[in-house]
Amino acid sequence: MKKIILLFILIYLLCYVVFVNLSVLRYNEMDFNKNGFIELSEAFQAIDIGTREVKTDDKICTEYFCLKDGITIFDRCKKLPYADLVIVNKSRRELYLSKNRKVFRTYHVSLGANPKGHKVQEGDEKTPEGDYTLDYKKPNSSFFKAIHISYPNKKDIEKAKHLGVNPGGFIMIHGQKNHFGWLSFLTQKFDWTNGCIAVTNEEMKEIWQSVNVPTPIKILP
Repeated sequence: MKKIILLFILIYLLCYVVFVNLSVLRYNEMDFNKNGFIELSEAFQAIDIGTREVKTDDKICTEYFCLKDGITIFDRCKKLPYADLVIVNKSRRELYLSKNRKVFRTYHVSLGANPKGHKVQEGDEKTPEGDYTLDYKKPNSSFFKAIHISYPNKKDIEKAKHLGVNPGGFIMIHGQKNHFGWLSFLTQKFDWTNGCIAVTNEEMKEIWQSVNVPTPIKILP
């Protein structure tokens, strides 16, 4: 009796392995067009397979996994393109990565603690407005990765000189304060920087990967 039960178990396992392997081969051959995706989704529902999005430093992957045990069967990954323009809309609190005049990623941002208006002087806690350049990266920042914005430009310096003030500088796009990334669910709900543009650490990984230097940045009011 034990031998018969063991035989049935072995046959079941063998059939399961063959079935999964055939499914993977079949799904990998399918294109992810509209019709293909609908067909794929229906097939997944039939054999209890789910999907989940997984992000790495340079890729966004859709994993297809078995709902029963969570094991990944296969994935589809796409590498993020390189942005040729970064746009920040201060009033919307949004940062956009754009390539060939098309936005491919959007992020919520936190700004300087006194966000309205253009930065004029050091300590005013304003985020600059205008056209600048992302000119260098700073991996060992006191925040999680940082990309420098070329503020102040010539016009900013002349205005500050006329007012008799220091225009300030070191304005960055950066992640969270080192060791406090886990607090982003709270910090990103308000404007807290000294004039920089802040995102979550996970978002900063994507921006870091997609932005080469130099890249132009346009900061809108």
